[in-house]
Amino acid sequence: MFVDQLEAENVHGRLVRYFLIRFQVDQTEYVGWVGGYSLEAEDERGTTWDETYSDFVEFDSLSIEEHKQQFLEGKNRFKVK
Repeated sequence: MFVDQLEAENVHGRLVRYFLIRFQVDQTEYVGWVGGYSLEAEDERGTTWDETYSDFVEFDSLSIEEHKQQFLEGKNRFKVK
């Protein structure tokens, strides 16, 4: 289920949109990230960067804003310089 979204640079420095989702395995709900979808005006094809994944963090373990902050902190660790 779609929960929220955010825009951020991907590991290649491109501005993309990511979607925060909630999904269930057995009786436990987890956070997942779907994206990233190009937001660059010159990208007429609408490139999708395959960065969809989950670390199987339980959804109720953090607020939505905390999940987003944790996601951004993780992305910054792997950014190509």
